[in-house]
Amino acid sequence: TSHVDFRDIITQAKDSMVDVWGPDTQGSFLIKMGAIERLKSLERMSDVKTKKELRSNTIHKSDLETNNLLKSKNQDNDRISKEISDSKITLRNIQDDPFIVRANRETTAGELLFTYDPTPGSWMYEWDNDRQEDAKFAMNLGFVYRHHPTTQDAAIGFLANRTTFAFPNSTPAIDLWEVHSRIVSKVSPELGVIANLYAGNAQSNGSDERTIERFGGDIRLIYKKLKLTHTFKVNDWGPYDYHRDFNLTYPVQLMLDLSTSVGKPDWFILPDTKIGIRGTWRSMDQYSPRFSPNEALPFATSPIISPVGFGNGNEWELRTYIHINIGK
Repeated sequence: TSHVDFRDIITQAKDSMVDVWGPDTQGSFLIKMGAIERLKSLERMSDVKTKKELRSNTIHKSDLETNNLLKSKNQDNDRISKEISDSKITLRNIQDDPFIVRANRETTAGELLFTYDPTPGSWMYEWDNDRQEDAKFAMNLGFVYRHHPTTQDAAIGFLANRTTFAFPNSTPAIDLWEVHSRIVSKVSPELGVIANLYAGNAQSNGSDERTIERFGGDIRLIYKKLKLTHTFKVNDWGPYDYHRDFNLTYPVQLMLDLSTSVGKPDWFILPDTKIGIRGTWRSMDQYSPRFSPNEALPFATSPIISPVGFGNGNEWELRTYIHINIGK
């Protein structure tokens, strides 16, 4: 046994311009390192007697802070999960903790991928296959299943004033799946179509517990000097990162873009001299940003009341554009 003066170590570290975390109690440290998740994992593989011994030993060997958290020997996993969600345990985050488990969430996963490509000389999974694929019809179909038995540490969010914060909780343990497909058809040197499609469920990056069921995709068509691009999303996040961070979704999102180029259009979004028109339309509900069905008129003396209720609303934009490329 060694007797260590942690206060003296902290003082010397701070004098040397070193950031210091702690000191922390043993129970708090073990909880942050995943002791509760480990206990749950062991209990799932144990009989009733062993479960009681595991929980009893956990309480006996932990310090006062852990005893307060696990004060009942018969406390089940639902009670522990509720205490975590009620922020009695602060989840680790990359700003405040030296140890964080975010990207490598406990996962058991499997994937099936089927590919049909009659012209293997233009490999389906090459980075520039959009350009190089020369098959009349090629496609793949994949299915991914992820089993997440636990939650994960807290994510970092960004507010409108560019300040950062740690979310108080994380998304719950849940199994996720996705079906995706890519279809390429180069009918001729002047006509081609590429489509990317997906469907499945997903979780936000933040702390909102709502799991979304979504599907969507994009379709691109090039004919001579014309390029048509269409994207559609159903019950999916908006176009920006913060939409997924705060779980902001739209029931339907549609975009259609038609352009013509001086030269031949490219499958990639690269500098080009072209002129085009684009239309965007989104429907809204209670999970959408800018959703305000009860908004009153300016200078109204009383709120607007409808006997049949208000619609959820929608937003749309129509734009024209000219891009000029003066480079090579």
